[in-house]
Amino acid sequence: MSRAGPDWRDKAGMLAERFPREAFHPKVDAWLRRHPDPEPWGLACSGGADSLCLLLLLYGHFPERRSRMSVLHFNHRLRGQDSDGDADRVDSVAAALGLDCRAARWTQAPPAGNATEEAARAARFGFFYRALKETGGRVLFFGHQRDDVAETLLIRLSRGSGTAGLAAPRPVHTFAGGRVHLRPLLALGAEEIRSAMRELGISWSEDASNQEPSYYRNRIRRTVIPEWQKAAPSDVAAGAAAARELLEEDDEALEECVDQLLPETAPDRPFPARILRAEPAAIRRRALNRWLTANGLRKHLNEKAFHRLLEAVCGSAPFRCSAGPEFLEYDGDSLCRRSAGAARPAWTGEVGCPLDVELHLPGESMLRIVLEELDAETKAAILGGMPDPSVEAFLDAGAVESSLLRVRPWREGDRYRPLGAPGSRKLQDAFTDRGISSGERRKLPVVCLVTGTIAWCPGLIPDERVRIKESTKHVVRLTYASGKAT
Repeated sequence: MSRAGPDWRDKAGMLAERFPREAFHPKVDAWLRRHPDPEPWGLACSGGADSLCLLLLLYGHFPERRSRMSVLHFNHRLRGQDSDGDADRVDSVAAALGLDCRAARWTQAPPAGNATEEAARAARFGFFYRALKETGGRVLFFGHQRDDVAETLLIRLSRGSGTAGLAAPRPVHTFAGGRVHLRPLLALGAEEIRSAMRELGISWSEDASNQEPSYYRNRIRRTVIPEWQKAAPSDVAAGAAAARELLEEDDEALEECVDQLLPETAPDRPFPARILRAEPAAIRRRALNRWLTANGLRKHLNEKAFHRLLEAVCGSAPFRCSAGPEFLEYDGDSLCRRSAGAARPAWTGEVGCPLDVELHLPGESMLRIVLEELDAETKAAILGGMPDPSVEAFLDAGAVESSLLRVRPWREGDRYRPLGAPGSRKLQDAFTDRGISSGERRKLPVVCLVTGTIAWCPGLIPDERVRIKESTKHVVRLTYASGKAT
């Protein structure tokens, strides 16, 4: 492809006059003024209007930085020759400006139409970070503009994000390790950028995949936001941008509170649940999330399991539960991580167990506790006597009436009311009827409600008071796996 074309240096100068540095988002401009050192910059550029505008503005406003700028382009290879054309165009512009250009192709790109947004983003950012490392830089610029905020806000809302997620995309985002993402154009609207570029005769690439309805963001952009704007009495993009600013302020304030309460999150340091118990829920949630992340455990807990763990550590009942290859122990004051091979303490008393956990017990046995929605097929099987009481039981979640169960060893004198029985009987007698020896029964977990009512013990049918009924919608599923005696 010929490199002849527009005088890109001249275009950059004209665009910089149209959008002076005051047009940059104030937080980005402030950050740049605080960091005048000539460190390497990475500029993500797809060839589209926004990223090309960013490239030209940075070139125009920072002549002293040009020798340390690297234009980064990732070819997703999803549009055949058009994708290759975008890569050639970015390379041509960078060459005309005398800038270093680093490009890569998605060698494992799936067939056209089968690539997910998440997979494409992961591949793209992987290249950006590798390229940044090669240059010895830590600063990465993106061309996100104000209209992107509204799209991101709606996407994050649909995923149930909190303030940290809803504050995206941030103008300045600093990551652990020092890497920084900067988005100078967040104060400018998409049409404002495109109108200026058209007037100055600056052409850009149009990515046809931005019209593809199979991508969630495209459906938001092309369908939801236009209808939202029609229904709204004011500019929704401006409103979303203002809301994002406020959410970022709130998020930063909450993070500062956690910094004061949890100054250290080094691996293997206990999580001080007791001192956080009196704090607002938002602080407790952030603190626990930060501690789990620092210990490499957050990825092993889905949102439901995380919230139940959070609720459990707000109480004083001790418990143990699994978190991926490791497990967590709570003594009523602090939460600690334990390796899978660590010696387990003797089982001398009861432990509180949040739902959706695996409880590792002495003797290498395990009890899994899961809250599930009950479908019609499973309900029919349970009512028909499906579960083997030696390994599994289903409790009516409504009868449990708590997000916590208590698990303890058998005690002489324990009584419960077997399913269908008119009254209670001793567990000892039930063990005898089932042929469970004295040695075995002392290893079995007795599962109780928080009130102390015995709900189930492996080998026995559940208690009548937690039985599954026709009206039951959710169940607590208990699965027991015995191990070798220690």
